[in-house]
Amino acid sequence: MKPTNGRTGKIVVGIIGGLAVIAIVVALVMALGIHGKEASNDESTPGMGSSTPGATSSSPRPSATPLPATVAKADPQHITIPTIAVDAPIELYTTAMAQSSSNPLTGAPCYADDRIACVNPPEFDRAYWLKAGEGAIPFGDQAGTNSAGTVYLVGHASESVPALFNDLYKLQAGDEIRVTTANGVVKYAVQEVVILDKSDWSSSSYANDQVPGRLIIGTCYHASDAVIGDSGSSTQNVLIVAQTDASSMVVGG
Repeated sequence: MKPTNGRTGKIVVGIIGGLAVIAIVVALVMALGIHGKEASNDESTPGMGSSTPGATSSSPRPSATPLPATVAKADPQHITIPTIAVDAPIELYTTAMAQSSSNPLTGAPCYADDRIACVNPPEFDRAYWLKAGEGAIPFGDQAGTNSAGTVYLVGHASESVPALFNDLYKLQAGDEIRVTTANGVVKYAVQEVVILDKSDWSSSSYANDQVPGRLIIGTCYHASDAVIGDSGSSTQNVLIVAQTDASSMVVGG
C-alpha cells in the first residue's frame, strides 16, 4: 500500500459562544520535525498532505498474540509499534506546551486567541495526545475499544537527530500499534498511510471525521521525496490511520 494523497475532506462547523466557528479550531501543525542539520523544539509545522507520497506498504503483516476483546477507554499512556521499534510514553499536549512554542514555517505562536493554534511538542522521545477541550481543541477521544471518536497522537520526526517517529512513514497496512492505558492495552491495525500538506490538515476528513475505534498518528514527513520549506522544516505530514479490531468493537461510553 502506497501512502495516499489526503486532500479530500470536510470542514465541521460548530457553535461556540453563539458564534459559528470551524470546529477543528486548531490549524494543527501536527507534523513535528525538521529537515536541516540542527534540530530545535520549534520545528513543528502546520497541516498535512501532498502529491508525492514517499514509500510504504503492500500486503498486511501478521498480527501478534490477541489481546482481551474489550478495553474500556482511558487516557493513553504508552505506545508500541514493533515494526519500527517505537516504544515510548505518551503525554498530554497541554496549553502550557503550546504557549511556549511557535510554528517554524510561519513564526506564529502555537497559542493564540485563547486556543491551541499549532502543535509543537517539547520532547523528541515521546508521543503526545491531543485531548478534546484542552486549549479549545475540538476533538480527541481516549483510547479504548469503546471510543466513540478518533484518538489523535503526534510526535516529532527529524532528518538529522533521533526522534520517535522518524520511521513512521514506513508503516504498512496491517502493521500493529498498541496503546496502553490504565485499563489495558488497545490493539490497532494500520489501515492507511497518508501524506498531506500541513496547510490542508484542518479542512481534511482526517482532522474532522470522528470514527469509533480510530487512531490517527501524525508527524513530519521526511522521506527522500519530502518537500522542505525555507526554514528547513518539512511542509508535509505523514498520517497513520489505524483501527481497533472490528470484531471486538464496542461503540459508546
